[in-house]
Amino acid sequence: MRLPGFIFCFAILFFSANAQNKTPFLKPYWASISGGATMTTGFPVDSSVFFSLAKKDDPALHPNLDGYIKETGNSFDANSEFTLAMAFKTRKKDGSGYRERSVFRLGLTYSSGAFLSSSYQYTKAIRIDTLTSSSGASENIYIDSVFNYNYNFSYQVRQLGLEASLLFNTNPEKIIGLYGGFSFAEHISIKNEIEIDYMLRKRLRQTNTSGTSIGGGNGFGMNNEYGGSKYDGTYNTVAAKNSFSTRIAIPVGATLKLAKTKKFWKNFQLFFESKPSLDLTIVPGYKTFIRPRFSVQGGVRVLVLTTPVKK
Repeated sequence: MRLPGFIFCFAILFFSANAQNKTPFLKPYWASISGGATMTTGFPVDSSVFFSLAKKDDPALHPNLDGYIKETGNSFDANSEFTLAMAFKTRKKDGSGYRERSVFRLGLTYSSGAFLSSSYQYTKAIRIDTLTSSSGASENIYIDSVFNYNYNFSYQVRQLGLEASLLFNTNPEKIIGLYGGFSFAEHISIKNEIEIDYMLRKRLRQTNTSGTSIGGGNGFGMNNEYGGSKYDGTYNTVAAKNSFSTRIAIPVGATLKLAKTKKFWKNFQLFFESKPSLDLTIVPGYKTFIRPRFSVQGGVRVLVLTTPVKK
């Protein structure tokens, strides 16, 4: 079920529930704004994957990788998130009022970052000089010019999402509160790109006759007479296919009220939330990915439905 269907089902549920009772099913409680970061496990994909994800062919997608070594092992993709949310109190079954310890939260999320990434490296060394000791010692110093070539590929995703959460709180009148629950979200991409980052690093290295590096730093700790590092490279982007994500998560968080009795500040709360989740991402016409995901967010809430303050 994609995002429009999710909104439609929620609207049907909301209006049908309100039609059966004069007391509104939902009542605004607080609004929040937050930002954070997300970590997801990566896949050891090949460069050909990015060609499959591109909307059209591009020469930047076909670098000559002969002799390059692909980095292996699990990787982690970092993403940034920004969320605007509104929470609602839910009506009690008998219609006499609203539940105090549970709320329904509806949020709009924007996220961006790498979804898939891969790196290739190639190193070449050329001997450019040999230094012989003037004292007649047999120990020589060899000067090599070392070239480190690196290609990085990444599938960059920008998504808008709608998230519905049911949260259960401790006593909302306390200065410090805890909450937890579960959530369901749908995300659609608005602009995806494939980034191809090429970097060449040129350095001078010195070793002795036995091949041992000298000068520190694997032989690269040389004085200015022999030069330092020089960089060269290119950066390209290619339009990529859209993606859709469905996410099931378990949000857990803590809140801190800025004041308990003061008329203005008692309506503000700081909060921190962690959210382990399972992400199912579909790239139409290509592949479906299932990955664990973990995010953290911090922000501020503003109460729009005040509650009596206990003396």
